[in-house]
Amino acid sequence: MYIIEGFQPSTHMMIGGYGFSVLLRKDIALKLLDKDYKESEMISKIAESHIEFMFGENHLSRPHYHFFERDGKKSWLLQYSTVPGNACDLGIAFADLNDTKIIDGVEYVIYSSHNVDSPRQAYALLSIWLTWFEILKSSIRDVKGLHQGKK
Repeated sequence: MYIIEGFQPSTHMMIGGYGFSVLLRKDIALKLLDKDYKESEMISKIAESHIEFMFGENHLSRPHYHFFERDGKKSWLLQYSTVPGNACDLGIAFADLNDTKIIDGVEYVIYSSHNVDSPRQAYALLSIWLTWFEILKSSIRDVKGLHQGKK
Protein backbone atom coordinates (compact mmCIF):
# COMPACT_ATOMS: atom_id res chain seq x y z
CA MET A 1 0.00 0.00 0.00
CA TYR A 2 2.89 2.35 0.71
CA ILE A 3 6.69 2.36 0.57
CA ILE A 4 9.03 4.50 2.66
CA GLU A 5 12.16 5.62 0.79
CA GLY A 6 15.30 7.31 2.09
CA PHE A 7 14.37 7.24 5.76
CA GLN A 8 17.72 6.96 7.49
CA PRO A 9 18.10 9.69 10.07
CA SER A 10 21.65 9.90 11.33
CA THR A 11 23.43 12.34 13.59
CA HIS A 12 26.06 12.83 10.87
CA MET A 13 23.81 14.59 8.34
CA MET A 14 23.69 18.29 7.62
CA ILE A 15 20.71 20.59 8.12
CA GLY A 16 18.05 19.75 5.57
CA GLY A 17 19.60 16.32 5.02
CA TYR A 18 16.98 14.27 6.79
CA GLY A 19 14.48 14.19 3.95
CA PHE A 20 12.63 11.09 2.83
CA SER A 21 9.65 10.09 0.72
CA VAL A 22 6.55 7.99 1.21
CA LEU A 23 5.01 6.38 -1.83
CA LEU A 24 1.29 5.62 -1.72
CA ARG A 25 -0.43 3.44 -4.29
CA LYS A 26 -2.04 5.78 -6.80
CA ASP A 27 -5.29 3.81 -7.02
CA ILE A 28 -5.76 4.19 -3.26
CA ALA A 29 -4.84 7.90 -3.37
CA LEU A 30 -7.44 8.60 -6.06
CA LYS A 31 -10.13 6.69 -4.16
CA LEU A 32 -9.33 8.65 -0.99
CA LEU A 33 -9.60 11.88 -2.95
CA ASP A 34 -13.23 10.97 -3.67
CA LYS A 35 -14.05 10.03 -0.05
CA ASP A 36 -15.50 12.78 2.13
CA TYR A 37 -13.50 13.28 5.30
CA LYS A 38 -15.56 13.52 8.43
CA GLU A 39 -13.66 15.57 10.98
CA SER A 40 -12.08 13.29 13.52
CA GLU A 41 -10.89 14.55 16.87
CA MET A 42 -9.02 11.30 17.34
CA ILE A 43 -6.60 11.84 14.45
CA SER A 44 -5.73 15.35 15.66
CA LYS A 45 -5.32 14.27 19.27
CA ILE A 46 -2.99 11.42 18.35
CA ALA A 47 -0.86 13.73 16.20
CA GLU A 48 -0.76 16.29 19.01
CA SER A 49 0.37 13.63 21.48
CA HIS A 50 3.23 12.64 19.13
CA ILE A 51 4.27 16.27 18.71
CA GLU A 52 4.05 17.01 22.44
CA PHE A 53 6.13 13.92 23.24
CA MET A 54 8.82 14.84 20.71
CA PHE A 55 8.85 18.65 20.90
CA GLY A 56 7.04 19.71 24.09
CA GLU A 57 3.71 21.46 24.72
CA ASN A 58 4.68 24.82 23.24
CA HIS A 59 4.54 23.40 19.69
CA LEU A 60 0.85 22.49 19.55
CA SER A 61 -0.55 25.69 18.08
CA ARG A 62 -1.09 24.70 14.43
CA PRO A 63 -2.91 21.82 12.76
CA HIS A 64 -0.68 18.95 11.75
CA TYR A 65 -2.90 17.54 8.99
CA HIS A 66 -4.11 19.27 5.83
CA PHE A 67 -6.42 17.39 3.46
CA PHE A 68 -7.20 17.87 -0.21
CA GLU A 69 -10.55 19.44 -0.93
CA ARG A 70 -12.84 18.37 -3.73
CA ASP A 71 -16.02 20.29 -4.57
CA GLY A 72 -15.61 22.35 -1.39
CA LYS A 73 -15.40 19.31 0.90
CA LYS A 74 -12.39 17.81 2.60
CA SER A 75 -11.38 14.41 1.29
CA TRP A 76 -9.56 11.63 3.13
CA LEU A 77 -6.47 12.17 0.95
CA LEU A 78 -3.77 13.85 2.99
CA GLN A 79 -2.22 16.80 1.19
CA TYR A 80 0.52 17.38 3.75
CA SER A 81 1.41 17.00 7.38
CA THR A 82 3.54 19.41 9.37
CA VAL A 83 5.71 19.33 12.44
CA PRO A 84 7.53 22.11 14.30
CA GLY A 85 10.34 23.69 12.34
CA ASN A 86 10.91 26.02 9.42
CA ALA A 87 8.12 24.89 7.03
CA CYS A 88 8.88 21.25 7.84
CA ASP A 89 6.34 19.03 6.10
CA LEU A 90 5.65 15.84 4.20
CA GLY A 91 3.25 16.32 1.35
CA ILE A 92 2.14 16.21 -2.24
CA ALA A 93 0.70 18.92 -4.49
CA PHE A 94 -2.47 18.24 -6.49
CA ALA A 95 -0.52 18.59 -9.73
CA ASP A 96 1.92 15.94 -8.51
CA LEU A 97 -0.75 13.24 -8.26
CA ASN A 98 0.15 12.45 -11.88
CA ASP A 99 3.91 12.48 -11.21
CA THR A 100 4.19 8.84 -10.25
CA LYS A 101 6.76 6.13 -9.74
CA ILE A 102 6.23 2.55 -10.90
CA ILE A 103 7.68 -0.26 -8.81
CA ASP A 104 7.04 -3.89 -9.73
CA GLY A 105 4.21 -2.82 -12.02
CA VAL A 106 2.43 -0.80 -9.31
CA GLU A 107 1.95 2.96 -9.71
CA TYR A 108 2.64 5.17 -6.67
CA VAL A 109 2.20 8.87 -5.90
CA ILE A 110 5.07 10.46 -4.01
CA TYR A 111 4.84 12.34 -0.72
CA SER A 112 8.07 14.34 -0.42
CA SER A 113 9.50 15.91 2.69
CA HIS A 114 10.57 19.54 2.92
CA ASN A 115 12.98 21.28 5.31
CA VAL A 116 13.60 18.26 7.53
CA ASP A 117 16.55 19.45 9.60
CA SER A 118 16.74 16.87 12.39
CA PRO A 119 16.07 13.22 13.14
CA ARG A 120 13.32 14.33 15.54
CA GLN A 121 11.47 16.10 12.72
CA ALA A 122 11.90 13.08 10.41
CA TYR A 123 10.56 10.66 13.02
CA ALA A 124 7.67 12.98 13.87
CA LEU A 125 6.65 13.42 10.21
CA LEU A 126 6.76 9.69 9.56
CA SER A 127 4.87 9.00 12.79
CA ILE A 128 1.98 11.33 12.01
CA TRP A 129 1.80 10.17 8.37
CA LEU A 130 1.57 6.55 9.53
CA THR A 131 -1.04 7.56 12.13
CA TRP A 132 -3.18 9.11 9.38
CA PHE A 133 -2.86 5.97 7.27
CA GLU A 134 -3.74 3.56 10.09
CA ILE A 135 -6.75 5.66 11.16
CA LEU A 136 -8.09 5.89 7.62
CA LYS A 137 -7.75 2.10 7.28
CA SER A 138 -9.89 1.62 10.38
CA SER A 139 -12.35 4.36 9.36
CA ILE A 140 -12.95 3.50 5.71
CA ARG A 141 -14.16 0.02 4.90
CA ASP A 142 -15.13 0.33 1.24
CA VAL A 143 -11.89 1.41 -0.47
CA LYS A 144 -10.75 -1.58 -2.52
CA GLY A 145 -7.14 -2.48 -1.86
CA LEU A 146 -6.93 -0.69 1.47
CA HIS A 147 -7.50 -3.82 3.50
CA GLN A 148 -5.81 -6.39 1.30
CA GLY A 149 -2.32 -7.75 1.74
CA LYS A 150 -1.06 -6.00 -1.38
CA LYS A 151 1.95 -3.67 -1.46
